[in-house]
Amino acid sequence: MKPLAKHINTLMLYLAMSEECFRFTNRNDDLHITLATSQFDAQVAEQFNEAVQLRWADNIQSVSIDMQAVEFIDSSGVGALLALRKRLPQEAPAVSLVGTQPGVTSVLEMLRLHRVFRLEAA
Repeated sequence: MKPLAKHINTLMLYLAMSEECFRFTNRNDDLHITLATSQFDAQVAEQFNEAVQLRWADNIQSVSIDMQAVEFIDSSGVGALLALRKRLPQEAPAVSLVGTQPGVTSVLEMLRLHRVFRLEAA
């Protein structure tokens, strides 16, 4: 297989895998992301960062993330959320994390990230 064809096949496989874990919806300058995975760990965080990069538009002003399925988050998941926040303009509203499970909420509050993100009930 030629190098370019191999790269394209790898990219298509990656996109198919990431679509199982993440759903993106753009509306004007708003981006909504649904995480359909129970763990937001290093492996998922890497895929999340790459999927965000592929779907990011410069006009995005607000982001909400449906986290109802996420029961566990580690430092890599937290880092991915912070990296997403840094993509937004400084004056943009906080990223909304919707439906966080108690364990995830505890981690975010312990790290005082409830000041950086807006935690919303489902």
